[in-house]
Amino acid sequence: MGHRRRRPNRIPSSSNSRSRIAVSYEPVQIAGLESVVSVAAGDNFNLALTKDGNVWAWGNNARGQLGDGTKENRSTPVQVRGIAGVRSIAAGKNHSLALLKNGTLWSWGSNEFDQLATSAAEVVMPQRIPYIDGVQMITAGHDHSAAVIG
Repeated sequence: MGHRRRRPNRIPSSSNSRSRIAVSYEPVQIAGLESVVSVAAGDNFNLALTKDGNVWAWGNNARGQLGDGTKENRSTPVQVRGIAGVRSIAAGKNHSLALLKNGTLWSWGSNEFDQLATSAAEVVMPQRIPYIDGVQMITAGHDHSAAVIG
């Protein structure tokens, strides 16, 4: 059997059949992002941590998970506002986490299951989780968050 190379398909991006986006079966460089040291993927959104300690996000933002202060979807990376000096990132279904170099933990996005450790239903910009310090590692699941404190 011969191997047939797939051509990029075009698929609908919404219910409007005229609206289409290209799908690539090969890696593509994300314009505007350089020196990326870590990435995290949520449900229809992405985070990238750059060498300078800043976080960039793009994709679905219906729950504020991009951390840019809005709920607007972004097709190109935008810088997450209000945090710098980030050591690691994590993404859940619709929420995001950042561990800063000083050991503080920050969260934003959906809080449907209290995964942000706040009383707000949603947070559109990173907020510090005030009672957790000395964090060493973080992770995010579908609708939960976890941290190792050391």
